[in-house]
Amino acid sequence: MIKLIDLLKFNYRLLKQSLLDQLFHENLDIPRARLRKRVHGSFCPKTYLEVGEKIFKDLVNLSKLENNNKNILDFGCGPGRVISNFLSKDIFVFGTDIDEEAINHCRRKFPQGKWEVNQCAPPLVYESNFFDFIYSVSVFTHINEDLQKSWLKEISRILKPDGLAIISVHGKNCYGKLDAKEIALINEKGFYHKIGNIGFFKTDGLPDDYQTSYQTVEYIKREWLSFFECIDIHETGIGNHQDAIILRKPLTNH
Repeated sequence: MIKLIDLLKFNYRLLKQSLLDQLFHENLDIPRARLRKRVHGSFCPKTYLEVGEKIFKDLVNLSKLENNNKNILDFGCGPGRVISNFLSKDIFVFGTDIDEEAINHCRRKFPQGKWEVNQCAPPLVYESNFFDFIYSVSVFTHINEDLQKSWLKEISRILKPDGLAIISVHGKNCYGKLDAKEIALINEKGFYHKIGNIGFFKTDGLPDDYQTSYQTVEYIKREWLSFFECIDIHETGIGNHQDAIILRKPLTNH
């Protein structure tokens, strides 16, 4: 019964915000209300744009990215709220996502970039050793352990040797909605994939296995270094919320 009430509340808020968008926000480069909520967790147009710009600044500061003809990929770009901020730089912008609606929004609003729809599992369409910098925000925070490892391998494949990757994860700062048993499980195993709503009650429009994942710093150092060298870990480094894992592809294979 509670899930049904939540669903009805969601649909009411969606309808209300869609009408407000038509009245006040029609000319902004923002996606429609449902898609905005899918990637932002809120219907609010103002904070949607503000958070995208904040994450962009975090990525620039963490990567020390220079303005010199780099190939950049946003893996899980959604409707482009972060990657669109890179369009003013002298770099080549690419974005990929499982969400066809989000990619179509990017193609309409940001034709300067190159946009692709990818499947839930690798491979991507890009050639090996192509990108100078790849980042992924709020993707590894939602996929299970096996998919994470598959995508780490694929990101390593398309990243140039000595190229940089930044991936966000749910660290300790995000444990607030977990109970003591769940936190104990994370501390014991290092990884936890929490299952919430599925099927009819899942309102984000994404696959049922797209849920919420948490992992410890120790787990990352133990499991991810077969694909990359770990340069640094910045807790709450992405949007003052998610942890930023900074990785570099070795010049030679391990």
